[in-house]
Amino acid sequence: MFSVESVKEFVEKFLEYVGYELKAPETVGFTQPDVRATRNDEEKRKSYELVGVVRQGLESGKAAILEGFRDLSAMKVFLGGGTPEHAIDYAMILPPTSERLMIAFLIDEEEWYFPIKEQGFMIWLVNPERETVNCIIGWPSDERFKYYFEHADVSAFDALISRMATAKMLEEEEF
Repeated sequence: MFSVESVKEFVEKFLEYVGYELKAPETVGFTQPDVRATRNDEEKRKSYELVGVVRQGLESGKAAILEGFRDLSAMKVFLGGGTPEHAIDYAMILPPTSERLMIAFLIDEEEWYFPIKEQGFMIWLVNPERETVNCIIGWPSDERFKYYFEHADVSAFDALISRMATAKMLEEEEF
């Protein structure tokens, strides 16, 4: 299992590799992001910002992840969702996590998928040892990421979870 610090260090290197500039740590509202970075796209006359929190995977329990989403929500209240000229994305950044535990958290035992999607949050899985980053829920505003995530088609996981969550919701409505 990877430490929060090793995941944070690798994701910062990853963001710099993608072309982002790390911002100095500062409080946003009532909390402080673990990672905050920006990139200007002169050609599109647009800037992109990523605000992220790094937590342990679900193997360590769900409390820290829920706390992380609470922090992202609080930061979003202060920063907003961005503008057409300045997109702001919010990411929960985790080490590799069991798919079974992720499905249980998102739809089977808990039901966090729709609230996460409604807020426009992403979930990134980061493996410092393999030097990989995957976005499994949501997608960044900056299209550049599709060239840097290990599996840019991993959004299939998001689609699968969406179908499972919708089917569960429809099944519950029938009773």
